[in-house]
Amino acid sequence: MKTLLERMKQNMELKGFSPRTQECYHSYVKKFEQHYKRSSECLGNPEIKDYLEFLIKEKQASSSSVNQAYSALKFLYETTLDRKWVMKKIPRVKREKKLSTVLDREEVQSLFAVIRNLKHRFILMTTYSTRAFLNLLFQSFLPTPRWCTGDIPRLFYSVINCCCELKLLFRCIQF
Repeated sequence: MKTLLERMKQNMELKGFSPRTQECYHSYVKKFEQHYKRSSECLGNPEIKDYLEFLIKEKQASSSSVNQAYSALKFLYETTLDRKWVMKKIPRVKREKKLSTVLDREEVQSLFAVIRNLKHRFILMTTYSTRAFLNLLFQSFLPTPRWCTGDIPRLFYSVINCCCELKLLFRCIQF
C-alpha cells in the first residue's frame, strides 16, 4: 500500500504538474506534518488555518510562500484525500502591493551621466521620457490626479534633456 505522500505524488504526475511543483508541494506537506508530528489524514481545517497563521506570524514567510503552502495543502486534501475544501473557512493570503520606485531629478541625472555612448544615452532618455509621459497620461484618467507630485516638471525636464541629447547625437553623426 502506498503512503499518503506517494499517492499525492502520483496524483500530481497524473495532473501533469512540473517536477519543481511536485517537489515544492511535497516539501510543504512534509513540513506541515512535521509541525504537528502527525499524518495529514488526522488533521483538519483548524490545524491548516493555525499552520498558515504560524507561517505568516512566526516564520514571517512571504505571501507567495504561504500561498504555495495553501495550494499544496488544498491539493492534498481535495485530490489525494478526497475531502471538501471550504474556501471561506481557510482564506488565501492576499499579495502585498508594492509601489514602484520614483527617481528624483538628481538620481535621473546621475543615471544618464553614467552612460558615455550618446546613442545609448539617447535611447535611455527617450524610454524614460516616454514612460514618464505615459504614466502622467494614465494618471490623468484617475479620479484624483497627482498634480502635486512633480510629475509634470520631471516629464518636461526629461523631454528637454532628451532633445538636447538628440542635438548632440545628430552633431556627432556624419551623413
